[in-house]
Amino acid sequence: MLEIQGLTVSYHGLQALDGISMHVDAGEFMAVIGANGAGKTTLVKTIIGLLRPDAGSIRLNGQEIIGCSPYELVGRGIATVPEGRRLFAELTVRENLLLGAYLPRMRSDAPRRMKKVFEIFPRLSDRLNQFAGLMSGGEQQMLAIGRALMSEPQLLILDEPSLGLSPKLVDEVLAVVAGLHTAGRSVLLVEQNVQMALRLADRGYAFSNGRVLLEGSDLLERPEVKQAYLGM
Repeated sequence: MLEIQGLTVSYHGLQALDGISMHVDAGEFMAVIGANGAGKTTLVKTIIGLLRPDAGSIRLNGQEIIGCSPYELVGRGIATVPEGRRLFAELTVRENLLLGAYLPRMRSDAPRRMKKVFEIFPRLSDRLNQFAGLMSGGEQQMLAIGRALMSEPQLLILDEPSLGLSPKLVDEVLAVVAGLHTAGRSVLLVEQNVQMALRLADRGYAFSNGRVLLEGSDLLERPEVKQAYLGM
């Protein structure tokens, strides 16, 4: 589904990614783990068209997507829940959700799409006319995921969804994400909470200094991961 080959990216004068190669298969739950500065968010920004790489290839369903604008990529089936949620605080829940279905073919079908989001997050239906800035952190994260789901993406990318949430809310939000994967959606989870991410994922990549350090379906069992990330 998503294939990345030899991706090199310079960001603010520094090389943030150095020859990254990875893939996400259709229907797969993929985790990318690593410390701050490892290159995880740079990877997300490059996939969704906010950064232009120096070298490499990104293909979605066999087609090159480097050079596509972010809104074109939404139309092609990629939706992102960005780090920090990036909601419009002065807009209501309903208005924020509608922004996730801004392409013409999506707008005409927005009521059905919104109903499906409410089936996943009933709490949002109760707060339809509430300003996003007045919601709790957990509710805002639900809204950010709901906004992404309004485009009914093939691939859902989440960048640090646990940031700023209590452990209970993290479990609640990630249980929903796991349910989306079980229903057949491809998920790319970028996360510092290593144990949580790898417990949910089918497979994972560990980043260090802009490179892939480890890859596999058994990263939680690897001595390098236990030592570097789990203090074991």
